[in-house]
Amino acid sequence: MEIKLTKTAIDALRPAPYKAGGKGNYVIYQIAGIKGAGVKVTDTGVKTFILNYTNRAGIKRRLTIGQYGALTVDDARAAINTLSAKITLGEDPMEVRNEARQAGIVSDLMDEYEARHIQGLDPGTRRTATNAIRRVKKLLGGRAVVELTPQHINVALDKLKDQPGAHNTTLAYLRAGWKWGVKMGVVPHTLPNPAEGIETLGTGSRKRAVTADEYRRILAAVEAEWIEAERLGNWNRQSKLLVLLFCLRTGARPSEPIKMKLTDLKPHLGYIELADHKTVRKTYKPKTFDLVPAVAAILERAALLRERAGVEDGYIFPRKKSACFASGNYKNWYIGGLALVLRRAGVKDFTMYNFRSGLISFASNEGGMTDSAIASVTRHMDPKTVRRHYLVPDDAKASTELDRLHQLQSGTDKPDPAAEIAALKARLAELEAGSNVVPLRKAS
Repeated sequence: MEIKLTKTAIDALRPAPYKAGGKGNYVIYQIAGIKGAGVKVTDTGVKTFILNYTNRAGIKRRLTIGQYGALTVDDARAAINTLSAKITLGEDPMEVRNEARQAGIVSDLMDEYEARHIQGLDPGTRRTATNAIRRVKKLLGGRAVVELTPQHINVALDKLKDQPGAHNTTLAYLRAGWKWGVKMGVVPHTLPNPAEGIETLGTGSRKRAVTADEYRRILAAVEAEWIEAERLGNWNRQSKLLVLLFCLRTGARPSEPIKMKLTDLKPHLGYIELADHKTVRKTYKPKTFDLVPAVAAILERAALLRERAGVEDGYIFPRKKSACFASGNYKNWYIGGLALVLRRAGVKDFTMYNFRSGLISFASNEGGMTDSAIASVTRHMDPKTVRRHYLVPDDAKASTELDRLHQLQSGTDKPDPAAEIAALKARLAELEAGSNVVPLRKAS
């Protein structure tokens, strides 16, 4: 029997006939004009909207949409139209719903991600990952995966607004855990990642422009410290200086040259290939550093240093054994060398991370490179990351460039604002004198 999808028609439906000893007695009324849609009415009078369909595999499905009362007729019509469109495109709504139920809560997802993800990480990154995942579970762990929204995440992360580092790593590992869940079939592929599009907080220590004069002073200080370490016979300090120089020349993260092994060096391909780096779990690709002349010169000095020190530890930059390498806290190894260089150079308010932001800002402001070109050089996945976290715009130069752009637009050596305004006023007077032009009103 067919009925119209109207409130009057649904209200008029009577309970299904009662059968003694029977279970689940019901009657299904087909909705006119909508293929597969219907209303199931039980012997107790409960009315439920349903949708019958056949998936691509030829399996017949009956999907429960919701009870009448909790859903209005308009709600049911909208839901049926949406589901019908998805079915037409080949989606199986019942399969999606079943997958969503199996996804569980956020804590379950992050536990599974952690168990499979962090085993191959170095100690420092493992510690960061463990802490970030712990915060995700504390803030959002009890929520169902299928119900998690960007609003939930923003409210949770607001508690970390005064801790940019913790905020950003928590967001990053939630986003990565979700992507991993989709890839492994733990999270339905039809669910959008709710962490995508949420902005990270800027970290002030990263954003610092480095002037050409500062670069010259730092480079000179590195060479002066190298000579002093040579006089003292301190090859370990010289190795630290080479790591600083590598970061200065390439914009590498401080831990990256420390991790580089001799097996990562690919001279026949013209680059260093580093498999163990920060974003490998996102890109699934090694990071490369081109062997341009300045970089090749640093590696030649490292090779001579290894030979003279008699160190065969397998790393490009040799080092004495230290507990900091086992813990992944590489900062404790190079921080002393950096302090000596900065003191000699007379450069203040500077960290190793500023080598990265400094190179990026220098490439943009002095080298005229685009964000995309800089991202290619520094091996960032997204040019937006370059601008958001590292780039310090040169406002004075921007003003000069805008003036030059205006000259190009005008086709003149230098635009004359007064002359342009006078010409515009004259043209306006001509227009207002015409019969088809309404004069401009003066402000009252």
